Amino acid sequence: MLEDVLISDLADELSLSKAPVKLEEGVTAVRRGDYLFLINFSDKESSFTPDHEMRDLLTGKTISGEETLPVNGVMVLTDDGRF
Repeated sequence: MLEDVLISDLADELSLSKAPVKLEEGVTAVRRGDYLFLINFSDKESSFTPDHEMRDLLTGKTISGEETLPVNGVMVLTDDGRF
């Protein structure tokens, strides 16, 4: 999609780091230091796959493959400084 290419090129030009997960519409990601907060505001489950191993601080679960974020679900992920 042209929009994705333009955004990627602009991020590269500005030396912005890429998000460690690609999210579906309705899911918001906010990074605060070493923590990535994922919030699903949509009316359906959302799947994502992180580009490297992360840990969900709310459950203690290690995430390295596809994961599902339920409707109105929240995850707080960390990778101990790799963001």
